[in-house]
Amino acid sequence: MEIIIRSRENGWETERRMELPEDAGLVKSILRSVKRRVDPPKLAGG
Repeated sequence: MEIIIRSRENGWETERRMELPEDAGLVKSILRSVKRRVDPPKLAGG
């Protein structure tokens, strides 16, 4: 399974393509990890 991750970094639109195994549990775990990196939590009081 191939996924494409699009994000905006330093004003540039970036695209990453990743080949993932056909293991649904592992893929969900990877996607959760990627989402945390792409959308870091907002700091309180900011």
